[in-house]
Amino acid sequence: MKRFQSDARVIQKPCPLFVPLAEEGRRWDDPITRAVVRDYLDPLVRLNPRVLVLGCTHYPLLREAIAEVTGPDVILLDSGEQTAKSVVQQLKASNALSSREETGRLTCYVSDNPQRFRELGQRFLDHPVVDVTWISPEQFFAHDAKAHV
Repeated sequence: MKRFQSDARVIQKPCPLFVPLAEEGRRWDDPITRAVVRDYLDPLVRLNPRVLVLGCTHYPLLREAIAEVTGPDVILLDSGEQTAKSVVQQLKASNALSSREETGRLTCYVSDNPQRFRELGQRFLDHPVVDVTWISPEQFFAHDAKAHV
């Protein structure tokens, strides 16, 4: 951000409980979620920010609670959404963006509980995550090593 605006005031605020709240299925309107969000963000709101970057993939699941605390004058930027837009621009610029109309297929490989991943993935993507396969870390690293040969 300093590269684009050298006098920008940038403040970082770790919010480590946001991830477990999202992963445990706590919704934005849950009283616990609201209390944690308020506890983390009230000190920042007193600094009158113009923009708040949601710097973790889990934070958009709590977006409404964050917006409730920051108020309507603070712009919330979803880092994942911005990354996706940047990827689309780069693919277009290199003429590598698919022109197919049909939706692609999502295949997920996880080293943790596949059912839990399906549930959480559905919350993130807002549609069912079906194709989830468990693999051991050894299988992953063996596949990764073959891909780089």
